[in-house]
Amino acid sequence: MRDLIELITILLGLVTLIFGILQYFWQKRFDEKLRVYKNYLEIVSLSTLSPDEQKEAKLAQKLILAKEELILFAPKQIVEQVGKIEPINFTENNEQKYLEYLKLINLMRLDLRRFNKKISEETLRKLLG
Repeated sequence: MRDLIELITILLGLVTLIFGILQYFWQKRFDEKLRVYKNYLEIVSLSTLSPDEQKEAKLAQKLILAKEELILFAPKQIVEQVGKIEPINFTENNEQKYLEYLKLINLMRLDLRRFNKKISEETLRKLLG
């Protein structure tokens, strides 16, 4: 009986350890996705600048880097949605692209919520500015 209790205790300890490690990596993946999404959305917001200001901010180089990171970390739906709003230029009044952009933000939010159930809309609003 004593051996059985020790065995159960060891197994519970191992399960707890494995669960903790998986949860740690799950959280790191969430943090990385949040960083990638935030970088991309920042670049989209900078696309409202004038062409000269965009060159000064080196927006084209930042956009390429952000798209590469999105391709690595984002699900297929998000990558396809990014393709729908390309080329990014919100200096003109383009209602359809703006609606596609809002859909992209929603897809990103849903993807992040899948990784971390505790994130609230209020927190996302603060993070996204």
